[in-house]
Amino acid sequence: MSSNFYDTSGSCTGIDAHMYLGVAPPLPPPIPCEMVPHIIFWKHSWKSRDWRIATKVTTCGNPVLQSNWAMLCVLHAPIPVMLPHPIEIAQLEGIIVAGSATPQLTAHKVTGQGGALCVEISGTFGLNLDCGDYIALSKDFNTNTVVTQPTRGDYVAAVLSAALSFAYAYGANWAIGKKFPGKKGPDLEKNIVLAALSSVAVAIVQTVADNVNSQQPDGSWKGDVPAIAISKTTAWVQQLVDGEK
Repeated sequence: MSSNFYDTSGSCTGIDAHMYLGVAPPLPPPIPCEMVPHIIFWKHSWKSRDWRIATKVTTCGNPVLQSNWAMLCVLHAPIPVMLPHPIEIAQLEGIIVAGSATPQLTAHKVTGQGGALCVEISGTFGLNLDCGDYIALSKDFNTNTVVTQPTRGDYVAAVLSAALSFAYAYGANWAIGKKFPGKKGPDLEKNIVLAALSSVAVAIVQTVADNVNSQQPDGSWKGDVPAIAISKTTAWVQQLVDGEK
């Protein structure tokens, strides 16, 4: 089946899950609610990893998007399960600042400015790995008329990429949750604060690792160390599955 290329004219929407801080009388402390649905929406042309946009290659006049491209600061709106605690505002701001939506399927044999290009799963429809505290996928849409045919290896590599990306992005947060369980007990408020501070620290380190980049004289990019490591691994798997190794 054919798949449209991702370009800057597309958009994504969906529902992912995050922690929500509710309140019940008396006011303190906040009540942590896990896996609360959040509606998300973002456009490919808004804030993103713009160094992964192949500006010299276009589909229907719109630049195409390379492997490791991602939408950043994705808008989130929680579906409240109870009245929000006052500090839920700060919680939501943190979710949005760290929010992302990342396509996983690339056509490894089709490149633009040195990078494999992102493609939808089928036709105009695709899925992105979202930033939620739990595995979540947003629906992606790109209605350009330029298509390609991903290989079996491309699809296998996409599944592996999602698994590795999830492990990298959420492994640290899982460990933080184990260290500072925000359930109940005498240390609830202390654990919520420590968990929040730890999550911010992890997000800063991962953001720096993900976004430090510089263009080389040959036009290639140096940086994006975690993403490039995942890409090299999945490219090797794609070649193996497609009988190229």
